[in-house]
Amino acid sequence: SKKESVRVLRSCISSLESGLGAIYKVQKDKGQLRSLRIFIIRPGAFDQLSKLAIKNGTSRQTYEWPKMVRGKWLWSFVVSKKDVLTSISAT
Repeated sequence: SKKESVRVLRSCISSLESGLGAIYKVQKDKGQLRSLRIFIIRPGAFDQLSKLAIKNGTSRQTYEWPKMVRGKWLWSFVVSKKDVLTSISAT
């Protein structure tokens, strides 16, 4: 069910946050960082991203899918394609 899936994902986020260490917790408590969020995206979104990276000069043999989105251009690309289905935070 959807409620159970959300509960499991929130538990995962909580586990991830607890593993990030004391510096993360201090920065989060000071308001320097927001709560960790997980974004569920459409199947194929990362395939489009890899094609864009290769088109812009990244080697096909060395390209790795991102585990987290840091760059604004990358986030803009994913959002512009309407690939984000939902997002979940720990709270």
